[in-house]
Amino acid sequence: MIVSLMHTSNKRITDEEKLCDVASECFVDLFQAQNSDIDAVIKLIHESISFADNDMLTAPFVIENLKKICYI
Repeated sequence: MIVSLMHTSNKRITDEEKLCDVASECFVDLFQAQNSDIDAVIKLIHESISFADNDMLTAPFVIENLKKICYI
């Protein structure tokens, strides 16, 4: 349960109705479309899936493999 949030005005909000407003404002600020240079950000993201994992994840689906995992 969220009991307080910090508003952009640096005021701590504890009123339940105002908490919903602050949360909504934060959501909009975070996820609204913005003009930015995404290439600079993408270059900072390290690969998290190895080439071997990628090969395994993109391999054709084989029903026998599913049967082994699900004990069908």
